[in-house]
Amino acid sequence: MLFVLWQAVQLYVTVQKDKNESLVSAEQWVQEHESDLTVIDTHRFHGSQSYNVLTVEKKDGEKEYVFLNEDVEVHRISFNDIRDSEDVMALAEVERGLSEILRVSPAYRHTFLWEIVAYNTDGQLQYIYYTMQDGEYQNSYTLSN
Repeated sequence: MLFVLWQAVQLYVTVQKDKNESLVSAEQWVQEHESDLTVIDTHRFHGSQSYNVLTVEKKDGEKEYVFLNEDVEVHRISFNDIRDSEDVMALAEVERGLSEILRVSPAYRHTFLWEIVAYNTDGQLQYIYYTMQDGEYQNSYTLSN
């Protein structure tokens, strides 16, 4: 039993180390290649391809999301070009019958998306995707027991 617990802890530490190292290298890439940007926040999006998602601010105060994958493919979108996440959350609650929204995060799958992770009224966990630009529903995945 102790061995299994130790293995679980080791796995968690390894995953966290990989995640943290990846985010640090994404921040370093921005500092080296985009010196006019300041990194405000970082997180990871795990879709068919994983992306480091950086919230950045330009010297003129404009904010944008920068999506950077391990192949150093960069995708950017200005906050000026996206629909507010609060609007999309409200839309999803009505359209998808959600009982509890856990989080809303920027995502990228061939287009810029809002990823909403929520429980529906049946208690099933859902991953729901809306486009960032116009808040159009794209697709969803439902996890159930």
